[in-house]
Amino acid sequence: MDSIIQDAREVLGISVKWKEEVRRSVEFLASVSNTSRTINEKILNIVQPKKAGESGREREFRESVWNLLAKVYLSDRNSGAFGHNAWSVYNAACEYLDHYRHTSNEELAIASMDESSLTTKKKLSVQKVLLGS
Repeated sequence: MDSIIQDAREVLGISVKWKEEVRRSVEFLASVSNTSRTINEKILNIVQPKKAGESGREREFRESVWNLLAKVYLSDRNSGAFGHNAWSVYNAACEYLDHYRHTSNEELAIASMDESSLTTKKKLSVQKVLLGS
């Protein structure tokens, strides 16, 4: 029983540390003003990359994603609620990746929870750009 309690303490300790790191990241992102009130092209290219020599159809699709991402950023759930800052940009990118991509709800949910998915990798890339690391 003591080993179970010790294991639980270790896991909870990790959870507490992780929660604190997330809190600090969110506070930092919220403190970084987004004076342009738009989403940086570097972020847009992470979410839906602009391909060299893309066809007209590929360009139209990419532009539709970029426009949707801008609308999500400007919505009441993002910059409308939290202001024009890096947190709103990050939240909009995550919201698009988790809810708006053209795939089934089941695939969206799985990709959102899979730490090795392209969705998760894109979220981490967006976060790194916004945190300046």
